[in-house]
Amino acid sequence: MATELTNSELKALKCPSNKSSVEIKDGKVPGLQVRVGKSKKSFSLMYRMHGRQKRMRLGDFPETSLAEARSAAYRALAYVNEGIDPLEVKIQDKQEKAVELGVSTLPTLRVIGTEFSKYHLPHLRPITQKNYIRRLNKHIYPVLGNRPIDTIGKKDLVHFIEKIAVDNGTPGEALFSYAVLSALLTFAHDRDYI
Repeated sequence: MATELTNSELKALKCPSNKSSVEIKDGKVPGLQVRVGKSKKSFSLMYRMHGRQKRMRLGDFPETSLAEARSAAYRALAYVNEGIDPLEVKIQDKQEKAVELGVSTLPTLRVIGTEFSKYHLPHLRPITQKNYIRRLNKHIYPVLGNRPIDTIGKKDLVHFIEKIAVDNGTPGEALFSYAVLSALLTFAHDRDYI
């Protein structure tokens, strides 16, 4: 059975030398635990949502105090009791704050393209992989690569196709580059980036 954690206990906790980390449960807040690693201690909340076990990271100790972690865990559990996933609330709050500040929290097209190249391209034939990589590097990344994925709209896609058609003088190159970009955006959508 878990015992109620204290700040002095948290400061004294050490990870055993034969393990990379250990998890200590708090006896006061259901699901609250501290993961003690070799170099840091972090709070998280374990909860069930729609039949699945989930983990919500609450912060690192001592930057986040035990009292702050408990308070955050209680707020999250209140959402769980209402049938709302607190992770989704956390993500939505983060995105709303980013919009207020005029900053995107999502990765750039180039960052997603790196994942795309790592996980999607190996399933294609070698010649198709080569053609995809060439169009990513020659056409897509120079125009859209540094843009956060959530800032790319239909106007950008139309401009992208027109630019390639004008620069290269071939609609075929524009259409194939658009097909590569479309596959990349589908990959991003399937992973909930957009």
